[in-house]
Amino acid sequence: MRKAAGLVVGGAAVLALAGCGQSGGGGRAQLTPAQSCLQSLDPATGVEACRTAMQTNPDDLALRKRLALLRLKAGSLAAARQAYQIVLAKAPNDTEAEFGLGLALETAGEQDGNLKKLDAAGKDPSVIGRFRSYGFSDLDLKLFDTPPLVVGGQSPEADRAMTPKQPFTSAVTVSVKCAAGLNGRLHDCAVITPLKPDQAAFGEAAIRIFMTTIVRPARDKGAPFADAPIVLTYVFWPASYYASQPKS
Repeated sequence: MRKAAGLVVGGAAVLALAGCGQSGGGGRAQLTPAQSCLQSLDPATGVEACRTAMQTNPDDLALRKRLALLRLKAGSLAAARQAYQIVLAKAPNDTEAEFGLGLALETAGEQDGNLKKLDAAGKDPSVIGRFRSYGFSDLDLKLFDTPPLVVGGQSPEADRAMTPKQPFTSAVTVSVKCAAGLNGRLHDCAVITPLKPDQAAFGEAAIRIFMTTIVRPARDKGAPFADAPIVLTYVFWPASYYASQPKS
């Protein structure tokens, strides 16, 4: 099963926490939850700090916007989308929230996500640099008005033949981010789904399967756009699943 999506977030960023002055004993003063939230780019610690800070400041849009960013970086797309929408409901001209929402929608394969991102950058070009500083790659931040589209590939039977020859009892879902070339082929593919060590073969197989995919390149203002990002998702089903399906 293949699923075309949009843009996806880039690699992890370094946690940017620093002391903010000296305590009476000469040590560093401990950051408040709000300070930890707003200075964090690491979802592993920042999400909890933001949630704690928002218990006493539920209407603070800066805190909610940082929480949305951290959710986006963690791949929690539904939560990121909801947080950005709450910000935009109260601050409709917040270009960072609009750009972030566009990224979340693209990653989830929703229509018009790329257009929200394009609109935000048109209002405030500096938003691109801001998201680059948050750890998103140049591939993630490309702007175009029509995303790539899968138009062909090998047969489902050929896909299944590339399933790893190792036993597994439940479905394994793998998402892969690639660049869509002007020649209709994908390149520079990377697995973006966290996999257990014993599932690494499924990530490699997903990349091999998607390298057979044929795509219509992205376009911008009617012209073909080179190397736009695309996220594809493949579900590996165990043999028991196919055995349970009715014969055609």
